Amino acid sequence: MPDSTSTAVLVALAGGLGAFAGAALSAVLTHQGRREEHRREQQRTDAAVLGPVMAFLVDADPDRLAINVRSDAAEQEKVMSALRERLDGIYGSLLILSAGHPSEQVRDLARKLAVAVRNNLTSASWLVNDLIRRSELSNRDKAKEDHEQARKLAEDLLGEIARYGRGRPRRLSERRPARPSVRPEELVAHVTRCRPQA
Repeated sequence: MPDSTSTAVLVALAGGLGAFAGAALSAVLTHQGRREEHRREQQRTDAAVLGPVMAFLVDADPDRLAINVRSDAAEQEKVMSALRERLDGIYGSLLILSAGHPSEQVRDLARKLAVAVRNNLTSASWLVNDLIRRSELSNRDKAKEDHEQARKLAEDLLGEIARYGRGRPRRLSERRPARPSVRPEELVAHVTRCRPQA
């Protein structure tokens, strides 16, 4: 039967281990909470960049610009000038995102999208000029292609931003190096060789 001293030592040891486990759990939960808050803050910052891009792509849709083209070149230039001003801000924001985001995928998509929105407005401007001059619409297909590419990149970037920081469960095969596959007959031969001889 244990004496009172050994019982006291065991109680103190159990209490110390419990306190240590509680402190460790608290530290882990605090770290996870901070990481989650950082991820949410990054998503808010990213959304502040991507929201204006999405609105710009609606307004810079080549078909929309073609339907609403002004016959007076000066009036149409006001519309295009306003779009170019918006593009300058959007382009700069996307380049900042492409330079400083923690996710490599987000940086890459932001860089591609910065180029794509500029291409979108350039080719849409060519289409508008064709319409004002009443010439053939040779630039319409290129304008639609550039717009579709920018829209797709924006949607891809939006999806990547939503996934940022969440991670994904890794399959067991990704957690440790794959073992070379062994044919069943090799396995039987190996086990037979390793078995102690009677």
